[in-house]
Amino acid sequence: MNYVNWSTTEQLQSLLFKLVEWDSRTGTEGEVKFPNQLKDVIGSMPYFQEHVNQLKLHDIGGEGQALTALYKSNKTEKTIILMSHFDTVHVEEFGADSDLAFYPKQLMEKMKSEIE
Repeated sequence: MNYVNWSTTEQLQSLLFKLVEWDSRTGTEGEVKFPNQLKDVIGSMPYFQEHVNQLKLHDIGGEGQALTALYKSNKTEKTIILMSHFDTVHVEEFGADSDLAFYPKQLMEKMKSEIE
């Protein structure tokens, strides 16, 4: 997947679906891996390939890590800070469809077929 080009709706949707596919349920190995995977995605941008020191993982205790990315622009003096967390809830509420919880397209198609 080409992570660098996110200029169209389809490319952004593809990126979003890819991120949702990463199983990062609380307390799982996926939660621990998520920051590294996200760093790889963001690091594929030409800006961060040129400014590798502005994309960093930080230990936060235990196996956890936080990811910071600083994107500087000469076009503005304002700073925007985005914060998030990586873990997701477990998927038991999906019942028999819990295997589709990380695949929005397939889940939507399954739900549509059950309505028709």
